[in-house]
Amino acid sequence: MFVRFVIFLCVLCLSPCSQSHAVKSPPSRRVKTKKSPAKPSLLYLSRAFHDLFVLGILTSRDLLLCEAQRGAKTIGERLRVRTNASMSIQVTRAYRYFLSLVRKHFPENKDLWNALSTQNKHLEEAAEQLAESIVRGKVRSETLKMLRQVKKVAWVAKPLSKSTQAKVQALIDAIEGAGTGNEMLVYYRLHQWKPLLVRPSMAKGMTTWKAFLAGVKRQQTVFQRLAPVMAKSARKVFASFATHASMFVVVAKLMRSSSKSTKHQKALQKVHAQWFQSLKKANSKFVHIWHLAKNERFLKGKPQGEKHSKEGR
Repeated sequence: MFVRFVIFLCVLCLSPCSQSHAVKSPPSRRVKTKKSPAKPSLLYLSRAFHDLFVLGILTSRDLLLCEAQRGAKTIGERLRVRTNASMSIQVTRAYRYFLSLVRKHFPENKDLWNALSTQNKHLEEAAEQLAESIVRGKVRSETLKMLRQVKKVAWVAKPLSKSTQAKVQALIDAIEGAGTGNEMLVYYRLHQWKPLLVRPSMAKGMTTWKAFLAGVKRQQTVFQRLAPVMAKSARKVFASFATHASMFVVVAKLMRSSSKSTKHQKALQKVHAQWFQSLKKANSKFVHIWHLAKNERFLKGKPQGEKHSKEGR
């Protein structure tokens, strides 16, 4: 009996202590896993391709219009105009190929692709006429009229068919192709502006410069939004496009102020050299089109040596 009483007292004394010092298991915590970025939809990629394509044809139109209106009296000026026209022809033919690639996989939005094709055709024909007529030192009025007919094509969203790897890859290739052509056009456009952003042509040059800068910033936005959500293989490619677009903006701004400051002139030369080397190193498509334009080799249809798979960067 006494033993039972002692055991009871021991249990009574130890029970509060054991409760107060009991080891409580920590509350279960949710392990936060880093979500992988959602894959872009076909509609999103189609819109990106449309925006880049429109920016390209408008940049090319402004490039050729400026050349046609400046005139070409000397042999050097005629050579400059012909070089710009031949480069535009190469880019428009590359655009034609990539547009046919998209049209093949997405026939449901054929009205939009046909509208883009029409504008691209007007641009190509005008560039060919300009390259031919400038040899005689006179630009035809029909050429100017055709260039002014090149207009912006509005985006029309239509439900697309079920996504497949082939369709996604076709759009990625088309976006790379359009981005490459745009970089080519921007390179020549900035060279064209160098004499225009000084007096007395500053006011006229600034009007188109602002529109151009807005277009380059739009290209920068497109690739900055696309790069994080792309697969690993394409992410680096699109990130380099975004980097180049940022460099375009810097070069354009420095070019505007370089006429007033020697410091800005040196900065412009440095950034311009870095930018061109980065373009050639990161994008073999850029080098290919650049050499074609430089050598004035006119191709038809698919760019020579190009593969629409993953060649390019």
